[in-house]
Amino acid sequence: MRAVLLLLLAVSTTSASLQGSFLAVHSGWEAWKAKHGKTYDSADEEISRFETYLTNLNLVERHNQMAREGKRTYTLAMNKFADLTAKEFAAFYHGHNPARTSRDKKEMIASEFLPPANFEKPEYVNWTREGAVTKVKNQKDCGSCWTFSTVSIFFYTFNL
Repeated sequence: MRAVLLLLLAVSTTSASLQGSFLAVHSGWEAWKAKHGKTYDSADEEISRFETYLTNLNLVERHNQMAREGKRTYTLAMNKFADLTAKEFAAFYHGHNPARTSRDKKEMIASEFLPPANFEKPEYVNWTREGAVTKVKNQKDCGSCWTFSTVSIFFYTFNL
């Protein structure tokens, strides 16, 4: 926390617009922590998590700017994982471990989609608007991604 106070002191001696920007970001950090019930064991850990939060906030803002410019088709938001690095997120939440896969990927055989004679491919389909895609669910780290995908396919099949 001492480093955050030093940073606040440094900002207080700079321009008013920079002060406002930092205070807005820090206020957002505090609100985000409260919303997601985040606490940290030490000042050093909080500083580290705040730095990761800032990195992820920058990533979200850059991506959403590209979405506003039409370069992306979706937007991102800061969620409860915003204080985790990509590597930490993968370690905690990716249930699939390729080392445990018993089958060699070269053995997998896929079939090619052969459309019916009267098939006309649409230019664009919004599957959410069609009701075929549900909201994202937090599977946590239980390794049950196959269950979520199976149930989703079941409902998708009956929806369309």
